[in-house]
Amino acid sequence: MIEKNKLSENQIWTLVILILPVTILMNAGNELTNDSGIRILYSGVFGLIGVNIGLIANYLTKNKSRSFKIIALLILITLSVLIIKMLQK
Repeated sequence: MIEKNKLSENQIWTLVILILPVTILMNAGNELTNDSGIRILYSGVFGLIGVNIGLIANYLTKNKSRSFKIIALLILITLSVLIIKMLQK
């Protein structure tokens, strides 16, 4: 039988820390405009911002404990939501 490739705990945390800010911030384009072309542009720009935030957070939490990573993840979610809320004003 062929063994399935299993993700390690670090790989799972990397994916979660990268994907959450990207998906939250990509929706900022929908909140800012009704024009479909500009909405796609905003989604791309804010998606890149989310990737950068996620990469920085992953780098800072790479060798930390699980509880530290959970706190960092909650901070990431809060930061992403606050960015969208500030853009809506």
